[in-house]
Amino acid sequence: MPVELSLIMPFFNAGRFIAEALMSIQEQTYSNWELIAIDDFSEDDSLNILQKFAAGDARIKIIQNLEKGIIPALNLAFEHCEGQYISRCDADDIYPNERLEMMVGRIKSRAPKTVITGMVSYFSDKSVSRQLRKHEAWLNEINICGATWSNVYRNCVIASPNWLCSKADMQEIGAFKNLEYPENYDLVFKWHKHGFDVECIGEISLYWREHPLRISHLSEDYQQKAFFSLKLKRFLEIEKFSKLYLWGNGKKAKLCASLLIESGLNFSWMDLESQHSEEKDSIPREDFRFTNLSNGAKLLIGIYPNPAQRRNIEDFLMGQNKIEGKDYWYL
Repeated sequence: MPVELSLIMPFFNAGRFIAEALMSIQEQTYSNWELIAIDDFSEDDSLNILQKFAAGDARIKIIQNLEKGIIPALNLAFEHCEGQYISRCDADDIYPNERLEMMVGRIKSRAPKTVITGMVSYFSDKSVSRQLRKHEAWLNEINICGATWSNVYRNCVIASPNWLCSKADMQEIGAFKNLEYPENYDLVFKWHKHGFDVECIGEISLYWREHPLRISHLSEDYQQKAFFSLKLKRFLEIEKFSKLYLWGNGKKAKLCASLLIESGLNFSWMDLESQHSEEKDSIPREDFRFTNLSNGAKLLIGIYPNPAQRRNIEDFLMGQNKIEGKDYWYL
């Protein structure tokens, strides 16, 4: 029987966790998969553990990366995929037993250019922080409610090891080629740019392990400035506008402004009231109440206030005939 699903797993020094991840894949109720595991020059016992699993399971294939990094690993893995569908797994996470069955079953009844995702649940050997629980709740809510793309410039809206789509659709958009770090976020922008739909199965499909050795904690490629640099670069490529407004005067807005200034793009800066900046940018802040947003104008909101203040902002924007996800986005 031809392989139907190819699972891609880059791994680096994942010896503490990889056996648990592999067992959760082997225990899936859906069995017509292959696992393409790319060793990204591990220095621990990760490779030995994988080789033991592969010796007893012909579906597991191990390939040595040719160039250090997750993006080269993803590209190399994709070249070896034989399945009709593609999904990514990470070596430190755990996958519920019915994940693959639910995702494959869902995509078979959907139109081309659909990405299937699911809900996430953080776990850790220690307690999970309140901040991560908030992120978990936000991520699950936007995907269940179909608000994925309207939130795409706020944060990465699909967890890197929590998606499945057609290999043919991935090939059509160049798969993992020309991605920048953080690569999971850039792949999401690629789907967005090419008009993919996102559908959430409404069940937990990823137990997302939090630990201090996660690459998001160790690499500058996954810190806030890297995320902002990438999101603004893709925003300017994807969205068309006659004028750009930035709203807010906090840390996010100032980081966004500095990057826009570096890009040489002209923009207007709005806040809750007019003020002359004492910052080095010297750009005056306009009082939003006296701002008339023109047709074709787009707005990036660099604050995410409490619900009452958010309603005031959104009421103002609604009065200006602006629609979230089309004319304005929260950062």
